[in-house]
Amino acid sequence: MYLEEFQKWADEIDTFCLPENEHEEKIIQVVDLRHFIECYKPSLTIIDCLNHKINIVSDLGVRKGIVFFDYKEISKAEAHSFLYESAALEDFKKESGIEELWFVFVKEQNDINDEEIFEFTAAKQLTDFYNKIFIFHFFPSIIHELN
Repeated sequence: MYLEEFQKWADEIDTFCLPENEHEEKIIQVVDLRHFIECYKPSLTIIDCLNHKINIVSDLGVRKGIVFFDYKEISKAEAHSFLYESAALEDFKKESGIEELWFVFVKEQNDINDEEIFEFTAAKQLTDFYNKIFIFHFFPSIIHELN
């Protein structure tokens, strides 16, 4: 991980005066984003990863939104329903100038069956809202693109 960049974002998070659990979520969001970029496409640059659940990056001048979704949260999916509501996502894309949306399932281990992810993707119709869907096996640093 690029320590200087991480430190910059971590310092920025500290200025938000967030409750401890939200502070921890934002740190995890930055770590997930930075590690995903390192593994998938190091040329991506972070524009904003603090103000929303959807991270904004630039890919050769094209703005993309990336959502990280912890595999362990599938059973609590309704708490994150705005991530698969077409009107909310379209509004966010327009407001932030995003041309593509990516959905990334984050898993700590590579040996867990992905069937639950496929079922969730179909049930929530993620392919209708997201241009790319990935499974990111965090610790072995493996990324699988589903579509």
